[in-house]
Amino acid sequence: MKKFYFIILTFLFITLTCSAQTKQLISADNAFDAREYFVAKDLYKKAYSKEKDRKIKAEIRFKMAECYRMMADYKMAATYYKQAIKMKYDDSIAKLYYADALKAQALYEEAAEAYADYRKTNPADQRGEIGVESCKKSQDWLDSPSRYVLENMSLINSKKSDFAPSYGKSDFTVLYFTSARDASSGKDVDGWTGESFTDLFITTQERKTNRPTSSRSSRGSSSKSTGPKWKEPVLIDGEDGVVNSPFNEGGCTVDPRGTKLFFTRCGKEKNKDLGCSIYESRKKGKSWANPTPVVLVNDSSTVGHPSITADGKRLYFASDMPGGYGGKDIWYSVYDKRKRKWGAPVNAGEVINTSYDEMYPNIHDDVLFFTSDGHVGMGGFDIYKATKDTSGNWVAVENMQYPINTNADDFSIIFENNKAENGFVASNRKGGKGGDDIYKVKLLPRLFMLQGVVTDAKTGSELGNVKVSMVGSDGTSLQVTTDANGSYLFGVDQVADNTTYKLTFEKNDYLNKSGDVTTLGVLISAFELTNDGYLHTMVHDKALEPIRRPIVLPKIEYDVDKYDLRIESMDALDELVEVLLDNPNIVIELRAHTDYRQTRSYKGGNMELSQYRADTCVAYLISKGIESGRLSAVGKGATEPFTIPKTYEGDYFDAGDKLSRSFIDKLRNAEEKEAGHQLNRRTDFKVLRDDYVPSYEEENQGEDN
Repeated sequence: MKKFYFIILTFLFITLTCSAQTKQLISADNAFDAREYFVAKDLYKKAYSKEKDRKIKAEIRFKMAECYRMMADYKMAATYYKQAIKMKYDDSIAKLYYADALKAQALYEEAAEAYADYRKTNPADQRGEIGVESCKKSQDWLDSPSRYVLENMSLINSKKSDFAPSYGKSDFTVLYFTSARDASSGKDVDGWTGESFTDLFITTQERKTNRPTSSRSSRGSSSKSTGPKWKEPVLIDGEDGVVNSPFNEGGCTVDPRGTKLFFTRCGKEKNKDLGCSIYESRKKGKSWANPTPVVLVNDSSTVGHPSITADGKRLYFASDMPGGYGGKDIWYSVYDKRKRKWGAPVNAGEVINTSYDEMYPNIHDDVLFFTSDGHVGMGGFDIYKATKDTSGNWVAVENMQYPINTNADDFSIIFENNKAENGFVASNRKGGKGGDDIYKVKLLPRLFMLQGVVTDAKTGSELGNVKVSMVGSDGTSLQVTTDANGSYLFGVDQVADNTTYKLTFEKNDYLNKSGDVTTLGVLISAFELTNDGYLHTMVHDKALEPIRRPIVLPKIEYDVDKYDLRIESMDALDELVEVLLDNPNIVIELRAHTDYRQTRSYKGGNMELSQYRADTCVAYLISKGIESGRLSAVGKGATEPFTIPKTYEGDYFDAGDKLSRSFIDKLRNAEEKEAGHQLNRRTDFKVLRDDYVPSYEEENQGEDN
């Protein structure tokens, strides 16, 4: 009997224990299914501590990781995913979510390895490949930030979550947003987040001002104010308003006339998530009337995050309704004016949507900004920009990159227009005030300056009083004059982005010279962040040739005893063509020189060879459109040894050395002598006069007469 009673008691103990464990696990699963992740995580911890079955324990670890992932605590999520994987959790999705959690902590090298591991397990799933690419791109974007700067809106943010900003007026002076702050009308705690239920709040600008930029010492975020001040936020229509309920409201949009408010409302019952729907409220005086549901689906699908087009005819939103690509997708509905209702939802398509979540659409003409964790991105949720082709199809999705995006959750961006220059975004990045914060977004301009020094090509001395003219491809035309130090400057208010400029340098007794600079295609890495924007200083120095002295043409070289032009010689003569075009009134004498060593290939020796070479050069210039009346070919042979100028930077010789036969013969070795011969074998030109009248001018003068 004692043994029998012992068996019975043992059985009862085991039964009661299993019942208690099952009850705890059931409670945890119920909370999880109701999306009360904040509650579920603690229940799972209790269930895990008493569970004996290793397979069930692995599943509990996975669900705990899921709770933390849904709460955006990626560090804890990664910890529990790793444990679940180690405990042989039987779904490979744990490996993918583990990699996602590592990426969301900016642990890009570790995340890339985890994605590669998942890809081995499930090679058919593109998410592994996308993850590896995301890790590489993220580091590239961190190393080369975009021109955006973000400023925490500390005056309107709270220690709780503040997100989903939306403009309430067409002049952008009214801002709606979602907040879980203590002033919310719902006093209960949301089991998903552990914060209060969210409400819609409103803030307005204290005054409309210009938007001066403030001093910043680093890219990314700044705590200094860079625009108009905003008033203390209040509930959208007071404490007794009809828009905000005891549960979650958020994600709103106002129609172009400012008379209709569309917003998200998420219902809740005990241990049951009723999903989210879009509601519409009409303007009533200075407040809003009782809202009514916008019927878009006929099932229990979640619908939210509305954004209306500028014409008020199309409503974009996010939903997990059937027929999508997985998770939540971006959809839209077209308003039927005759039936006075919104039409059947249309999926925005596979270019926009992925098997993950796409949310918070913000539509501007043919540009769509949205949030996703399924495209190539830096962390949790990233911001993306999509554009249409001429047929109206979405064709390209562009990550907005750092610093708009980070390894954290960055979402619900809005801009004043599709130029994407000024707006707001929500993020839970480090350095915020608490939870999700709203940040001001500003695209800093690309600024350019052009400066340089003009010198004498023979002496290297700076030239003052040089007229520098700049003509832009945008039609602008400006002139400055060099100072006593030869310096000139075109400031940021004179040099425009995406423009090519033609420069001309003019001074009496010097040949005019030209040059080109462009602000097209300059990489952001070439800019310096300043108080007013990203500044790139272009430098264009110029050396002017004095008219009264021979000017040596570099790289006019020939084969021994030959006068045929080499390719590099043609390039040098092309530069002379530019000089002649810049100076249409000069007549030049083009002179070919040899060293003193006599050639035996021509009866006339070096003089004949040098004349052939000069004639060849002149013939080439004429073939390029230079009038023959401006050119004279002279072979000088070895009659004018080269004199080393002050600007010489080569070896063996000093400024002022004249490379005569006697000088070269006295040089120490064959290498020095050959260098002297090389300098003597040159082609130069000198200006004979500067009063030439081009034939086209003579023709025009004849017509005038």
